[in-house]
Amino acid sequence: MQDDTTPNQAPQSTEPIGMPRGLYATAIFSIATCGIYDVFWAFSHYKRLSIPGKGWPGQALYSAFIPISMFKLLKTFERRASEAGHAANFFAIICAALYLISTIMSVIADAEPLVELGFVYIKAIILVFVQHKINRLNMAIAPNNAPPPYGFAQKFLMALLTLWACIFLIGRTSAQFHWVDQLETKINHHT
Repeated sequence: MQDDTTPNQAPQSTEPIGMPRGLYATAIFSIATCGIYDVFWAFSHYKRLSIPGKGWPGQALYSAFIPISMFKLLKTFERRASEAGHAANFFAIICAALYLISTIMSVIADAEPLVELGFVYIKAIILVFVQHKINRLNMAIAPNNAPPPYGFAQKFLMALLTLWACIFLIGRTSAQFHWVDQLETKINHHT
């Protein structure tokens, strides 16, 4: 009788990699909170992956510095996927660099809300890309750990946050261009 298993084969893990999350929720919350949700997103993944192994204070510290610690998080996802027997490329250096640059540029562009929003969108796209890869890996590794479906309350909250962000940006943009109104008034007054 022949044994089909090889003794040196590593056991495949059925633990989910990272935290299963919905892609729409990740995008909307990241954009609506202008990146504040990104810290919570990172914390949930650090907590699930036990990075660093010193408990929640270390995980909170890593999450607070997500623009800097993103590379470590993505490399850990790749390593855990490999341990589970799945190849995964999170393009760690590219995603981490784009996220860091977008964070720096959104702070620099604070005076121009639409430019700032553009960089917030880039950060949200990176999070959605990473979350999509995490969800696909989890479906392959642990099919019972799919992202939870969102009910009416969650969808309502997402819509409310999006509306708030739009009103906030319109208010900031109109205040930003108030000098145009003053200039038109002066031109009309002189003619």
